Amino acid sequence: TATAIEFYTAANTTTIAGTLAADITGVGVTSLLHLRGKLQVGGDVLIGGGTDHGARLGVNFGASDNIATFESTDAVANVYIVDSVGSVGIKCSSGALHLLSGGDAGAITGTAPALILSTSQIATFAGAVNMGALVCTTINMQNSNLSNGGAFGIAALTATTGTFSGLLKTTSDEIRIRDNTGFVSFWNTGESTRSGFLQINASAKSSLRVEVNQAFGLWTNNTERMVIESDGDFDFKTGKTKFNTIEYTWPGSDGGSGNVLSTNGSGILSWTAGGAGALGGSGTATTIAKWSAAATLTDSIITEAGTDLTVAGTLTAGVFTSQVTNGTAVIRILRNDASINNNNALATIAFSGDEGADLYDGASITGRAAEAWTGAAKGTDLEFYTTAIGTTSQTLALTLFSDQTALLASDLTVSSTLYAQEVYDRGGMVFSVKHSDYGALGDNSNDDTAEIQAAIDAAEAVGGEVKIPAGTYKITDQLLVDSVNVKITGVGQGTIIKQYTNNKHGIKVTAANVTLADFRIEGTGTGLADGSGGTGIIFSTADRGLAFNVTAYNFGTAAFDSHNSQHVRFSNCNAFCNSGNNSMGFWIRHDTLPTFAQLENVYATDAAFEGIVLESCQEASVVNFTCVGCKDGVALISSNANLGASHNRLCNGTIRDSTQVGLLLNGDPTYKCQDNVFTNIRIDNTTQHGVLEDADCDRNSFIGVTVDGVTGSGFNCFRLNGQDPSLIRCIALDAATDNGIVIEGTTCVGASLYDCTVEDCASHGVFLSNSPTLVRISGLTVLNNGGWGLLGNAGATSYLWGLLGSGNSSGLQSSSGWASDI
Repeated sequence: TATAIEFYTAANTTTIAGTLAADITGVGVTSLLHLRGKLQVGGDVLIGGGTDHGARLGVNFGASDNIATFESTDAVANVYIVDSVGSVGIKCSSGALHLLSGGDAGAITGTAPALILSTSQIATFAGAVNMGALVCTTINMQNSNLSNGGAFGIAALTATTGTFSGLLKTTSDEIRIRDNTGFVSFWNTGESTRSGFLQINASAKSSLRVEVNQAFGLWTNNTERMVIESDGDFDFKTGKTKFNTIEYTWPGSDGGSGNVLSTNGSGILSWTAGGAGALGGSGTATTIAKWSAAATLTDSIITEAGTDLTVAGTLTAGVFTSQVTNGTAVIRILRNDASINNNNALATIAFSGDEGADLYDGASITGRAAEAWTGAAKGTDLEFYTTAIGTTSQTLALTLFSDQTALLASDLTVSSTLYAQEVYDRGGMVFSVKHSDYGALGDNSNDDTAEIQAAIDAAEAVGGEVKIPAGTYKITDQLLVDSVNVKITGVGQGTIIKQYTNNKHGIKVTAANVTLADFRIEGTGTGLADGSGGTGIIFSTADRGLAFNVTAYNFGTAAFDSHNSQHVRFSNCNAFCNSGNNSMGFWIRHDTLPTFAQLENVYATDAAFEGIVLESCQEASVVNFTCVGCKDGVALISSNANLGASHNRLCNGTIRDSTQVGLLLNGDPTYKCQDNVFTNIRIDNTTQHGVLEDADCDRNSFIGVTVDGVTGSGFNCFRLNGQDPSLIRCIALDAATDNGIVIEGTTCVGASLYDCTVEDCASHGVFLSNSPTLVRISGLTVLNNGGWGLLGNAGATSYLWGLLGSGNSSGLQSSSGWASDI
C-alpha cells in the first residue's frame, strides 16, 4: 500500500507518465488517463496538459488559474469556465444560453446578480423569468407580458421611440410621464391626426394645459356636465351652479327686455322687472337731478353752470355756512315775512350789500329776543357798529372776540337786570389770563406760567384784578405778585393752578394789599423743611394780604405761609398736606414784629409736622379751626432770638388723630411762650399728650379745653411744666395708661385749676409731681380713675378748695398739708 503505482507513456520505456500515490498526476501534455467506473481522489485531479487543460479540477492552483475548464470541438475554446473568483463563463459560436425546464435544470438562483450579459449580448427567455433585479440595456419582450407578482418599478426610464398602449392602472399609485417640453397626445385609431393633447409646463402661465381640436366635455357618472366649445364658450348642461358653497338654480329661459336677475334669498334665480336697480327718466343739462320716484330722475329747481349756483325758488329751511354773493340783490337767510316781529318767528338776516369785510352803509341785522350768535363776521372777531350817519362814519359799539371776551366801546346801560356768566375785560381793571393778549389755555398740558404772569404784570400796572377762568393751569415756576393792590381770583374749585416743579412756590406775594381768592392750587408733594421752596401761598414782607376761599394740596413745605408780614388773613382756606414730606398746614412767623395774623374757618390735614404753627408769632388770632391727622395739631413755638410766641388767641377748634401732641407750647428761656389763651378747643385721640406745656412757658390759659383719649403709653391729657398756667373748666378723659392732669416740677409755680373734671384715666386723676408750688385747685372733680383722685400736694403755699370725686381706685386724696384744704 505504500508503494506507488507508476504509469508509463509506452511499453518498454522508462518515461513515467504518472504515478498513482496520494494523488494521480498525468505527466505530459498528451498524457491521458482512462478510467472505467468511479474515480475518487482526495487531492487535485489534473486532466490534460499545458497551460490550458481540457479539464482541471482542484483547489491548489495559482491565484489567476481557472478552477475548472471544459473544452469542446466548438470554434470557441474553453466552452465552460469557472475562474479563480467563482465566475462562470460560457462560450459558444451560437452565443446562446439554453436553460431547459424540468426539475431544477432551468433555474438560475443566488443572492448576487444571477445573470449578467455584456452590452453586446441579448438574452432571450422562452418562458417566465422571475428575478430580484434586472440590469440590461435592451429588453425585447417579444409577445410576452410583464406581471408584478411583487413590486415592479422602472426608474429613470426614457422611451425614445414606440408607443405605450393598453396601459392599465389598478392601484392608487400614480403614473408619471415626464418630459421638459413633450405632450401627452390622445389619438383615435380611426383618425389620421391627434384629437388633442395634455401638456404640463411649469414655465407657462399655467402649470396645466389641456387642448382639444374640437369641443371639450366634462363628464361625471357617465353624464356630460359641461362643454367648452371650440370657440371658447362654456355650455353648462345642468341648471345649477355652485359658487363659494352657495348653489344657484338658473331660470330655464331668457327674460324680457329690461329684466334683471334676482334671487329669492335661497339661491333660486329668476327674471324680474327693473326696480330700484334700474333708472328711468331724463334730465336737462346743468340741472341738478332729483328723484321723482323710486327709480326715476327728473329735473330739480337747482342749476349749476361754472361757479354760479341758481335756486329757482325760496329756501324754507337750512343754514348757509359759506359766503354767499348775489350782486346788489338782497340775500335772505332762513325767514323773512310779516311775522318777523313775533318772538316765536325765526330771526331774519338781511344785507343790502357788502363792502369788503365790513357791513355796507344801511345794512341791518335784525332778530327776535334772546337770539344767539355764533361765528365771526370779520376776521376772527365780530364787530358791531352804530347806525351810520354817512358811508364812512360808522362808530364801533361792541366787539366780540374769538376767545369769547368782549369789548364795549362806551358805558353799558341796561333797562333791566343784566345777567352774565362771566365778563372778561381786555384792559381797564380786570385782566383775564385766557384773553388773547396773554393766551393761557388751562388744559393741564400747556405751560401757562408765562401767560398768567403776563396778566399779573398787566394788572400790577394799574392795581387791577387778574381773572382765572375754570381750567387746570400748568405752571413750572412760581407766580410773583410784587406790586400793591392786585387781586387774583378764580371761579372756585373749578380753577386749578398746578405747580409741576419740585421745591417751587405756587404764588409768592411780596407787596401789600394783595388778595388771592376762589381757586385751588396744587403742588408736587415734595419740598424743603423751611420756607425756601415748596409752599402753596406765601406772603413774604407783604402786609395786609388776604387768602380767601383757597385750597392748597400737596406742597412739601407748607400749604400757606406768612413770613415777616403783618395783618395777613387766611379765611375759609383748606390745607391738604402730604404726610410723607416735611409739610405744615398754616405757618405764621415773624422775626421782629407782632404778626397780628388772622386765621378763620381754616382746615389742615395730614401734615407731617404741624397743622397750624405760630412760630415766634405775636398777637395772632385763630378762630374756628380744625386739624386732623397731623403730627402735632397746633404748635406755638418760640424759636427766634428776638420774639417769643405770645399774646395769641385760639378758640373754637377741633384737633383729632394727632400722631404726637394735640396742642404743643414750646418756649425759649429768654423769649418765652406766654400769655396765650386757648378757649373752647376739643382734642381727641392723640398718641402722646393732649396738651403739653414745657418749662419755658408762662401765664398761658386753657379755658373749656377738653382732651378725650390719649392712647400712647406714659402720656397725659394735660402736662404743665411752665409758670402760672391756668386750667379753667377743662376736662380730661380717658388717658389710657397714665394721669389726667400733671402739674410738674419746681418750675411750675402758681398753677391754677378751676372747675375741672378728670375721669376714667388709667392712673391718677391729678398728679402734683416733683414739688410744684403755689398751686391753686378749686372745684375739682375726679371720677373713676385707676389711682388716686388727687395725688401729692404743693405744700403750705398751695390751696385746695372743693375736691369732689368717687370711684377712684386708691381714694380721693393721697395727703393733706395744704394751706387751705376744704
